Amino acid sequence: MAAPNEVAEAYKSIIDFNKTIIGISSSILAGLIGFIVYQQLEAKITNYISVVLLVFSVFFSIKSFGAAIKTIKDLTSRPSTITYANWGAVTLICGILSVLFITQEKKTISDMLNDVNSSTMVMQKKLHPNSCYQIYQKNDNYVFKYLVDKQNIIVVYSAKKSEILSIK
Repeated sequence: MAAPNEVAEAYKSIIDFNKTIIGISSSILAGLIGFIVYQQLEAKITNYISVVLLVFSVFFSIKSFGAAIKTIKDLTSRPSTITYANWGAVTLICGILSVLFITQEKKTISDMLNDVNSSTMVMQKKLHPNSCYQIYQKNDNYVFKYLVDKQNIIVVYSAKKSEILSIK
């Protein structure tokens, strides 16, 4: 049987371990949420699984932290404390690794031209991809120049918002 001081010291180490996990998880979580909001990622399970895992990591670590404090006060060993600490560490590692699966769908020029074509059909403009003669990027937007019925039409398209900003 372990001496009371040894139990207290062991659980103080678990508290330090949990503080580290909580600190790392919450730092990564804050950065990740900022990234997701700024990039306006689409709602797919692969884009948000890392957030869920990091939240679970904080949850398990806080649960272990509380149980370790109880153990230090009454010197009664609680194996679930170590289990929660381990689950906190495992979900932290899985949350970090799942960041690799975050994807942002990039639109190709063909996709954007088809969007312009389908969006302008309602306006009775025939902006078919074949009638586009010049494409260039201006800041975060694309500018498409069309020649339709001997008339030049300029379309400004936002790839980020997937919408037409202006037609001249």
